[in-house]
Amino acid sequence: MPHSRFVRPVIYAVAALISCLLAATMLYNSWSLYTIHHQDAGDSLVQAAHQDAQLIAERLKTYQNILEHWAQQTSLHQLLKHPAPHTALQWIASHRASLPHVLALNIQNAQGQWLDTVPATLLPQCQAQMERLSDIDYLNKHPMPARLHSSPNGQEKHFDLYTLIQDKEQVLGVLYLTISLKLLEDTFKQLYLPTQSSLQVRVMDGREQLIYAARSHTKNNAQQQWQLTRRIRVYPSHWQLEIRQIHETDHSQLIIVLISLGAGFLLTIGVVAVTQRLLMRDYLSDFEALKELVSHIAESRPVQDFALAPRLQETAKMLAAIRPTAEKIQQAHQELEHLSRTDELTQLANRRAYQNALQQAMTEARDGMSIALILLDLDGFKLLNDTAGHPVGDEILKLLARILLKHHNPQTEFCARLGGDEFACILFNTQHTRITQWLERVRNDFMQGQQQQFAQYPQCTLSFGFTFIDGENPEENDDRAFRRADHALYDAKKAGKNTFRQG
Repeated sequence: MPHSRFVRPVIYAVAALISCLLAATMLYNSWSLYTIHHQDAGDSLVQAAHQDAQLIAERLKTYQNILEHWAQQTSLHQLLKHPAPHTALQWIASHRASLPHVLALNIQNAQGQWLDTVPATLLPQCQAQMERLSDIDYLNKHPMPARLHSSPNGQEKHFDLYTLIQDKEQVLGVLYLTISLKLLEDTFKQLYLPTQSSLQVRVMDGREQLIYAARSHTKNNAQQQWQLTRRIRVYPSHWQLEIRQIHETDHSQLIIVLISLGAGFLLTIGVVAVTQRLLMRDYLSDFEALKELVSHIAESRPVQDFALAPRLQETAKMLAAIRPTAEKIQQAHQELEHLSRTDELTQLANRRAYQNALQQAMTEARDGMSIALILLDLDGFKLLNDTAGHPVGDEILKLLARILLKHHNPQTEFCARLGGDEFACILFNTQHTRITQWLERVRNDFMQGQQQQFAQYPQCTLSFGFTFIDGENPEENDDRAFRRADHALYDAKKAGKNTFRQG
């Protein structure tokens, strides 16, 4: 019967739908059974854990803010500019006594000298780190606010804070604070986590090392194990608050869950496979004919050489027109994509392409690559436009674009026009020396180009602002990096233009 070919697919489809509903029901019931016996600590535990992490973070942030406030004091700046050992020791002693749980407070000047002796209770690792604070490259890789870390020893457990002492752009030294973990002991007395359940609360550092065990309420049962681990970041440090809970596991229920899931999946896969096989048998000839037709088009063979079934004649006419149309669409798409990512005047990348490139740079920086973002614009460009006219201004912009492309390596550099006379460059796998050399070449070539081609018009200069993308900072993003480079560009302008500054 003519309608029989449609009856079978309908039957198969209904059978597959019923099987899928059965499998979904079994999956839902199994999951419900599993969650009854393996549910997590619940919303109250999560909320309490976040409150505890916030409490610890606030206590740490208080000490961080105090340290940064001390680093900005004019009296400290005067001590470093005009050394007076006795006065420095008085300053250290008075400020150290003003904070509880402080084991040591010390100052390192720009020459790497400590104004006070290093306490004997500090570990050699801590002393080695204090020595590294005189290395500006190390501080650039570990920007402020300083990361918190723990260094326990046999007598006193502690963690360290440090911050730069700066007067405008001049680095005067480093302020170093060592705090006893007794501060955390006092803080843990105020934690919100419930005590009626079997919990273990610990503080871990960024290297998965235990800093402090806040409290532990466990049952004396060797059969029980820690089944749940929840970690919450304690900003701004790399510490984590870890909550572990004991649950009794009923293995029989777990076996039931696994059997139910397996039976449901096997039943569903079997019905779908059988149904698909029966359906494919009915339409196999049509699919093979369509496949052969597509291969004719892909190999540029005439479609007329292929004999189609009568019911595919109209389809053959449609497919014959697909290839030239698809080629035109592909070509138009490529042209449109190029236009959407290219600045029409300078043929550099535009702001949209710059945003995509900066996002890729962020990913590369987090993987450890050294990447710099450079912003530049023309000094005196408005005067040039007002004096010589916009056509000459456009030619100056084209000249700058040609110079950027001249020094442009597509494998390691990216250049874009953001709008007007504002440009941006991204240098991959670079160092500070290479950046300054690159900026000098661009600036010199731009001045020579103007003198050769536009000597009769007012000359423009270039101001640059650049910054390194901090891949080690989890809070780093494209907006923060852009603002640093933009501030550096503003500083270059303020310093007299035709120069560059680092942010």
